[in-house]
Amino acid sequence: MKNHRNLVNMLDNIIDKIRRMKVVMLDDILNISDLYEDPRLLLKYLEHLYELNAFRIWFNDRYVINTFVGDHYEYLIIPNIYYCGCNSRYPLAQLKRRICPHIITFKILDALGLINEIHLNEEDFEPTLEEILYLE
Repeated sequence: MKNHRNLVNMLDNIIDKIRRMKVVMLDDILNISDLYEDPRLLLKYLEHLYELNAFRIWFNDRYVINTFVGDHYEYLIIPNIYYCGCNSRYPLAQLKRRICPHIITFKILDALGLINEIHLNEEDFEPTLEEILYLE
């Protein structure tokens, strides 16, 4: 199995190509699927790409929270460091997959300019973050 750094570099190259071309080609999806040696993930990527479940929530253009709505939960996403909230909910899956489909799909949708953007007031920052993280 490939190490994490190689996976990130290969994925970044694919995402850069998608950003330049402004389209996801079948070979891009197949190459992403090949990175994980698990063709079943191909269906998951296609499903998530179609649903457009990636959100960027701005608070007075000062703070931003990125989220992705998966099958069962909304996850906090930090795309630059490849962090997804599902990593803490399902740590064993992270070891198996290395990079989750939520991050991959978020980065593809971002490259295509298809992130849903929401603008809120700054006072909504804490309650929104608490809701996403399920803090009480």
